[in-house]
Amino acid sequence: MGIASQKNERQIPTQVKNQDLVQRRRHQIVDAAVELFIQNGFHKTTTRQIAKAAGVSIGSLYEYVASKEDVLYLVCDAIHAEMQRGMAEAMQRVADQGNPLAEVVRAYLLVCDRMNDHILLIYQETQSLPHKWRRVVLENEVRITGLFTAILLRLMDEGVLPRLDGQRLDLMAHNISVLGHMWTFRRWFLARHYSIDDYIQRGADNYGIHPVFFANEKQTYYWKYGGVVYNNFYYLNDIAGVDEVGMSPLAGPVVSAAVILPKDYRLKSVDDSKKLDQPTRERLADRLRKDALCFAIGSGQATPGRTKRPGTAATFRS
Repeated sequence: MGIASQKNERQIPTQVKNQDLVQRRRHQIVDAAVELFIQNGFHKTTTRQIAKAAGVSIGSLYEYVASKEDVLYLVCDAIHAEMQRGMAEAMQRVADQGNPLAEVVRAYLLVCDRMNDHILLIYQETQSLPHKWRRVVLENEVRITGLFTAILLRLMDEGVLPRLDGQRLDLMAHNISVLGHMWTFRRWFLARHYSIDDYIQRGADNYGIHPVFFANEKQTYYWKYGGVVYNNFYYLNDIAGVDEVGMSPLAGPVVSAAVILPKDYRLKSVDDSKKLDQPTRERLADRLRKDALCFAIGSGQATPGRTKRPGTAATFRS
């Protein structure tokens, strides 16, 4: 367990001085309690049952915890400690190279897969904790989400992610957290159709975060959030519209054009050129050339199976 987990554990009274032994026994008690809590429910499970399942006497159990609520808190704390450890190791693996967000998201989801019973229990029984422990559990949950926020901020500082306002950044980090919870809540269906690796690669799209976090052979990443596409986490702000016109679909002279217009640009009367008369087309063409961020026009000779480009005339402005 991590440093934060050890600090929180020490807040629970114990009569044992050996802290290594305390951690081992509490881990043993937690594993036994999770299965009983899920099977019987928190309120119907007794400390005597937990002691028996953990292989310790009831007297020995009370040397490590003071109550059943302490055991439930330790379950919650163990999850957060494991998440933090896995995400920290992922950050170390990509300290100098690689995609930190991809590695951390993968590490987080793998922990959610390993500890799905524990996570389900947290959501079912957190309200059974005393107020002081419930507050700590919720703070730990926010701290885990904060790790995603920190990585997103790092990517923005490095210029590989566009600047986002605080609310969008916060929602993005929480959406990533919810991906792991969804694997737990819908496991009864998802596990029958997807492996955890399939879910990591494809399931995230349900939340507006495209799941292709990992590089292909060209080291290209694709990510989608909130209707915005990121390629290598760069913002694709300028998208060109392209079209062509020719004498026939297979061969003959052909003219093509491309234009990039400002975001949210609207020009009244723009329509299919065949629906416009010549004066209107010429007026709109002049206006579009003036307003465009850039445009290009080219001509060539098309032949079946290939296009001849030598001598192509083109204009370009940016």
